[in-house]
Amino acid sequence: MELKVSFNNKDYPVEVEQTGDNYRYKIGDAIFDADFQLINKNELIIHLDNKNIKAEFVRDKEKTVIYIDGERYEFKEEKEQKKRTDEETQENIIKAPMPGLIIKIGAQKGNTVKKGDILIILEAMKMQHELRSKANMVVKEVFVKEGDQVDAFATLVELSPAG
Repeated sequence: MELKVSFNNKDYPVEVEQTGDNYRYKIGDAIFDADFQLINKNELIIHLDNKNIKAEFVRDKEKTVIYIDGERYEFKEEKEQKKRTDEETQENIIKAPMPGLIIKIGAQKGNTVKKGDILIILEAMKMQHELRSKANMVVKEVFVKEGDQVDAFATLVELSPAG
């Protein structure tokens, strides 16, 4: 996965690779191994180079902002996205928003789901994320099972319009 990190109004490309429970970050020629421990919904401990760093963060759909010792770091995901002429295509494929563990699958192939129904519960960074249907649909295919470890943007479920 690639991210763009903005610091002091300068953008830096960051490559992220999951290695077991940890993450490896490559910024230019520098490589860092780190993992995170969530304290509460807006605070975490970053374990980096045998140091523990307390950080506060705020997340929205487009970016995550982390504050460490008063410094602001903004993370934006850089995804290559194909242009879609049909907006429904986005609703038909449910992908993992981040690397994580599939905790629960709420729909099976052939099931009809309503807008807002929970399709998958993904655990990431010690938090559970409910992935829901954006419209009334039929489950065309489920590509994972409970207990699977998935990468960011892995396709989890494919839906088709309800009849």
